[in-house]
Amino acid sequence: MKTTYQLVFNRKNKLNSQGKAPVEIRVTLNRKTVYFSTKIQIKANEWNDKRLRVNSKHPNNIKINNYLYDKISEIEEFELYERDKGKDVTIENIKRFVKEKQ
Repeated sequence: MKTTYQLVFNRKNKLNSQGKAPVEIRVTLNRKTVYFSTKIQIKANEWNDKRLRVNSKHPNNIKINNYLYDKISEIEEFELYERDKGKDVTIENIKRFVKEKQ
């Protein structure tokens, strides 16, 4: 029952009219995957594929990366809290939590 979290850029391989694409959070639990919007859109040259983060070409890269990692931390904290209470964590529970946070 390991849960993995990963930032994903331009999952659908589509750019908007400004040449930007979304950064999403991918959560995988029990071989089920769900993607969550971060409401962050950046250009392809501002994304580091190896480190999975916004690179220094973006003027607010530090602030955006902190925001993205905070979003992942919120989901991880929810998962740990539920497990500590003895509850089973499902992808549906995580979806519900993220939806309530938005």
